[in-house]
Amino acid sequence: MYAEDDWSVTERLTVNAGARLAFYQVGHKDYSSFQPRLSFRYLLREDFSLKGAFAKMNQYVHQLSNTYINLPTDIWVPVTEKVAPKYSNLFSGGLYYNYSKQYDFSLEGFYKKMNNLIDYQDNASLFPEYVGWDEKVSRGTGRSYGAELMARKQTGRTTGWMSYTLSWSDRIFRNGEVNNGERFPARYDNRHKFPPP
Repeated sequence: MYAEDDWSVTERLTVNAGARLAFYQVGHKDYSSFQPRLSFRYLLREDFSLKGAFAKMNQYVHQLSNTYINLPTDIWVPVTEKVAPKYSNLFSGGLYYNYSKQYDFSLEGFYKKMNNLIDYQDNASLFPEYVGWDEKVSRGTGRSYGAELMARKQTGRTTGWMSYTLSWSDRIFRNGEVNNGERFPARYDNRHKFPPP
């Protein structure tokens, strides 16, 4: 079930709030989750605004790989009685400026905390990788955070945008079964990013 609504609290402040209820059953195990979402926009001036958001999200499938790069051997595995859903809390916020109704500039930041991540235990036998996989994995946490700068021209004969993102993404499995319990960069860690136009 999902519900969402928008409110114009004042002439300057608008709020969007929602919630999702999810229920998942596998074998004799039931998983349920309450996933709230909240975002707001506050007009500091007509051309300058502040935005923020929070969201909790659950996912009932896990991507599992026996290598550090994306290969066709990556598999998607469902939640089981032993492996719980992963969930994350995402916080984001930014400043947005519109110059002459033609140019947009923004600075955004985000922080995402992830729980119930899985990875193969060090020295686990991976063949065949899809048999008994839930006995070979460890559970840990992760985080992703960073900031993005963007400039965009929306009108005129020439339009386009440029952006730069600085971000970090890492994982830790504190029970010591992966990387001796030490934090390590996630396979999706991408420090500097200049997306193509």
